[in-house]
Amino acid sequence: MASDSEMELPCPLFEGSEKRIEVEFAFGAKAPVDGLRSLTREQLDSLMSQAACCIVSHRANEDFDAYVLSESSLFVYPERLTLKTCGTTQLLAAVPLLLQLAESLDMCACRTKYSRASFLFPEKQPAPYHAFSEEVKYLESHFGHLMGSAYVMGDALHGLQWHIYAAGAPERQTRRSCQAQASMEICMTHLCPTKAAQFCRGAEFVSAQQTTVSSGIADLLLGADIDEFVFEPCGYSMNGLQGEAFSTIHITPEEACCYASVELTGCPDMEPAAFIAKVAEIFNPGRMTVCLTSATSGSAHMGMVPPKGYLAVGSSMQKLPGGAMAVLHSLQQPNLTSVLQDEPDMAGCATSDDMRMEDDNMSVGTALGQEYEAPILATRSPGHDGTPHVGYASSQSSESCLKGRPGSPDSPLLWSELQSMSGLKPAEVQDAVCSKAMAVCGVVARYGAVPLPDGKPATVDTFLARLIRQHGLEDPACIVDLGEVARLFRDWMAALPRVVPFYAVKANNDEAIIALLAALGAGFDCASDAELDMVLRLGVSPDCIVFANACKRPRDIRAAANKQVALTTFDTPSELAKLARWHPSAKALLRIRADDPAARCQLGNKYGADPEDATALLKAAKDLGVVVKGVSFHVGSGATDPEAFREAIQLARGAFDAGAALGFNMDLLDIGGGFCSGAGFTGGVPSAVNAALAEYFPASMGVQIIAEPGRYFAESAATLACMVFGVRDCVTADGVCTRDYWITDGLYGSMNSLLYDHAKVAPRPLRISSSAAPDQAAGANSACPLTGSVFGPSCDGLDTVLQDYPLPKLDSGDWLVFSNHGAYTFCGACAFNGMDPTPATFYIFSET
Repeated sequence: MASDSEMELPCPLFEGSEKRIEVEFAFGAKAPVDGLRSLTREQLDSLMSQAACCIVSHRANEDFDAYVLSESSLFVYPERLTLKTCGTTQLLAAVPLLLQLAESLDMCACRTKYSRASFLFPEKQPAPYHAFSEEVKYLESHFGHLMGSAYVMGDALHGLQWHIYAAGAPERQTRRSCQAQASMEICMTHLCPTKAAQFCRGAEFVSAQQTTVSSGIADLLLGADIDEFVFEPCGYSMNGLQGEAFSTIHITPEEACCYASVELTGCPDMEPAAFIAKVAEIFNPGRMTVCLTSATSGSAHMGMVPPKGYLAVGSSMQKLPGGAMAVLHSLQQPNLTSVLQDEPDMAGCATSDDMRMEDDNMSVGTALGQEYEAPILATRSPGHDGTPHVGYASSQSSESCLKGRPGSPDSPLLWSELQSMSGLKPAEVQDAVCSKAMAVCGVVARYGAVPLPDGKPATVDTFLARLIRQHGLEDPACIVDLGEVARLFRDWMAALPRVVPFYAVKANNDEAIIALLAALGAGFDCASDAELDMVLRLGVSPDCIVFANACKRPRDIRAAANKQVALTTFDTPSELAKLARWHPSAKALLRIRADDPAARCQLGNKYGADPEDATALLKAAKDLGVVVKGVSFHVGSGATDPEAFREAIQLARGAFDAGAALGFNMDLLDIGGGFCSGAGFTGGVPSAVNAALAEYFPASMGVQIIAEPGRYFAESAATLACMVFGVRDCVTADGVCTRDYWITDGLYGSMNSLLYDHAKVAPRPLRISSSAAPDQAAGANSACPLTGSVFGPSCDGLDTVLQDYPLPKLDSGDWLVFSNHGAYTFCGACAFNGMDPTPATFYIFSET
């Protein structure tokens, strides 16, 4: 877009995709208190002149200065500067002068991040923007001492790719934290013509402020101090200031090069799904590319539910230097065809050099008898060892998912299972099943799940071996099988047709598992405000959540009330008093004690009222005005005794009758969790539950039945792989040779399940560095095993995973693989010794 004085666009097809650089600086002893904010307007004008743009407006608050530019925006904080320019600007040309100006203030660069989406018209760009590798080379010449890394994320065929160069020196600190702030950047193409026309200076134009209000932008950024500018003859830019956070929007409305971008940075209350839905409503774009950046890898799964009317056609994730994480989502309206069909000029595709940069990461091959696309990791920037950072990036279009892929009518998996789950007559099933299949496909595509022919150990290990070699993995890696989760849901509905599963998030809060179960129609059992937020953020209705923690913190109760989550549990008078005070509209379930003595983890010692106390608690609820909707129980985690469930349901009926006698409308029974998958589930538990329900809660009563399975869905869905990074050979006093190993996960990581969940692990070897065949997995050299210990990575002697365990002879660089590792493992890990317990997570959809 041009400035007021230029009156015409810089080229017939204006490039909307912005280049963006953020540089953070460390303060020297003589640096001014205001840091970069002490630069004069003349110095900033010179800086913008280098980038081939100019300042057209300025707004400031106590924390930073915001400048609207002829091409995008500039933000100046004491310790960092963010410059964003579009068109054919020379953003990187401003870097040398910026570093000189900072040096004159006794400040030196300690971190930087350069990013951009794919150019719509790459042939219009000057050097070095012809190819990302040229930009990286230029950046390395100025920031290479900070150990830069470069990445390309996303699917070139279904939206814009995202290019990132990041460099940082963690040991250097600015006056404030140098950690990257949370940000959300949205790039949009194929804007609705009516929406785009709002940003032109036509006959109906009143003012820039009126455009901000009438377009809906003002409502999008409530509370922000907005500085807006409408260009002549068209185009719109704005900056929003809100404390330390900024927002910025730039719009190119011309039909031939229609583009809009929205950025929100530093806002702690950012809710991506809701914000993106509002942006989609304002612009109605055909395609949206969303990049979410978090300050830490603890937000590794920043997923979202697409706005209404959009499909998720790809998702990518990448760890960045300094512990930050970037997640890319590609969304499009279903009526848009491939970018190659409707944009002959390859709009949105990477340049040939960008594609070459990813050649080595594109495919894993066809060794398993069918083609499948591996998660993609971009390579390091030039000048380093070529080792990629851990993360994943993979995309599939919805069209490919719906044709011979999981959830499609042509796929043997899920289609017939979804029909059996629906409970509809054959003549009614098509539309309902199609809707559910589409939702499942959206999840599979959103999290980049790679289809595999089956989920057997040999297949998973072959996939793992390729990932490890392809991406140079060293830290723990986790394979989550969404196909296994879908099959478990099918099996549940077939075995317990009256019981709706409410997945216990505490078992494994992996976002893809939650999203898939939501798509299949499950509800959710949450135990904290944070779990509520995670589930609600994925678009789950509050009516589909039970807050099943019987003793909640006041803040959690208030949060449930604010978020309209009504269903919850209680087992004491004090909990009733809290509900009456902070959540008077709650619909409560009386939790009674009912134990399976053989369960893996007992809960009755902590939760559940004795059945003989039920009447007194119900009377107390009546006196306090708390509505009691039904009864709940939990026989213990990892329960396998069918009789325990039968007795619990019998006790629940007694409490139901007591509540009904007091006038409560009791219409819900929660039979809790404790269910195991596999033989633990099929060994009589469903039959006992169904028989007891038929006897004590016949269908004619109209009572809704729910359960809280967590382990059932999570345990077998995840496989953990840990690299062997230490080996020790010993000879016992009686001459027996032993061999000990150190691996990259232990009791302070996901192996905490050995202590807290009474888990047993039985790893299998995966040879990567040994002289044996590289893809050889379980059973290698099994004829000559050596017993020994397997230690975790921390410096604590307690951190011992296995003792006297037989394994074939392995070397450093080989791996151990742990199946059935999904329940009560990763969610209990901590960062003892400063070791990040978050594994690199890869998703598959096995098609057994």
